[in-house]
Amino acid sequence: NGRIKSKIHAAAPLGNVKNVFVQRYASLGGLNAAGATSSDIEIEGTIGDVALLNGSTRIEALTIEYEDYRYSDSEVTLEYALDYSALNETVQIKNGRIISNILSSELENVSITLGDNGLFQGKLNLDCKMEEMAGVYGVPAPFKLRGTGKVNLDFNGPITKSFYKDISASGSMALEEVAYDGSCVKIRTTDITSESLTIGNNRLKARLAMQLNGVPAHAALDADLALGRVGGPYIKTELHASRVPVTYTMEGGDLRGLVTLDVNEAEAEGVEWNETFRKTLAAKGDVKVEEGAVSATEILSTVFMGLAEPGVAQHIELVTSDFSVKDEKVYTEKFYMKGAPFDLSLSGWIGFDKQVDYDAVVLLSGEKHKGVQKVFRKVIKDSPIPLKITGQLPDPKIQFVGDAKLKSILITEKVLQGNEAIVRGTLGVPKKAIGVPTGILKKTFGVFSGPRKDSKDSEETPEEPANNSKQPE
Repeated sequence: NGRIKSKIHAAAPLGNVKNVFVQRYASLGGLNAAGATSSDIEIEGTIGDVALLNGSTRIEALTIEYEDYRYSDSEVTLEYALDYSALNETVQIKNGRIISNILSSELENVSITLGDNGLFQGKLNLDCKMEEMAGVYGVPAPFKLRGTGKVNLDFNGPITKSFYKDISASGSMALEEVAYDGSCVKIRTTDITSESLTIGNNRLKARLAMQLNGVPAHAALDADLALGRVGGPYIKTELHASRVPVTYTMEGGDLRGLVTLDVNEAEAEGVEWNETFRKTLAAKGDVKVEEGAVSATEILSTVFMGLAEPGVAQHIELVTSDFSVKDEKVYTEKFYMKGAPFDLSLSGWIGFDKQVDYDAVVLLSGEKHKGVQKVFRKVIKDSPIPLKITGQLPDPKIQFVGDAKLKSILITEKVLQGNEAIVRGTLGVPKKAIGVPTGILKKTFGVFSGPRKDSKDSEETPEEPANNSKQPE
């Protein structure tokens, strides 16, 4: 009557198995697969029509390559129970499991229509070990993936076109931890979940919620996953977080505080900090730092720290700044810092190569620097000191660009100690001056940077310049 029931054991190199399917599905022609397969299958059904298959397939030393994609695993096991109809050219997967050293997944309610216009649809539940996945996908070294990643998708698409080109899916994802351990800043992102996740037309889009250094944050992701892109995937993203504790470390010190960050748009090609990524990176946003502190750093120490005790962190009441990234530079039009050792506004840019070009205004408040302020009070009550900052970190060139009246007062009050180079506009602050006990200002100008403890009038009287004819270093 055509009924059949049997057990089959089969073994073959995976490449040979792939070649059988390439004859039917030309889209697999660019797929390279290697490994040793062995299968044990129970078949029951009717010859020429319906068959029920239960079994498992084991693949050792699996390697899959397709254009820029590469996956390898020492052992993969597939377990499945499915109905196959030769008459209708359909496959119904009742359940299927894939188990490997890197991931495990389950297929549910999968329906596959074979033939020239083949389609598939179903549900995928995927758990993966993030540390191993980082190695498979070549995640750059500063990024650390930890814990388990979970993906739940309802999917559909054709089986006769390029690999996953026209697949569509929607669902959710969750990651335990993604950490960025860079030389300047460390960020720990945990409890990452997707509020929405869709895949279609080679694009992955997601809206994410997460904990950023322990504080709630939200992000959006739009990635072009088309294979064959020379520079890697093109990714667009945005990020919004409020009052995240961050420490930004630079040469000689750090800046820390509670950071509110709005990256309204950012995009780049690739995921690794290479030439392609640097050239294509573009972004816009705003940042605010509250309850902060700054110690000597490259650009900050050269401009600020001469007015404070070296090695002592200075409290910052507020930092606000816009920013934009393009052409391998970070631009700001409105940077403002309020707090010790003084207030500052700044505009300009810093390049990825640490070249800088800033216009800055330092505001010395009489409440903070009464000794210095006595000199500047002859100009205005709270005296702005305009500066031009150019060159390359950590040794930028600082120029004084104030008006002639202010320069004249600085000379008259012996603030400049007769340094004609300063009068011409160059402050001449050397990097090694950072850390001098009385600060850069006294070293360069001969002005005391704070009140003398042994004088009742010291808050209103600047210390006399040292009696020597040496030029500042």
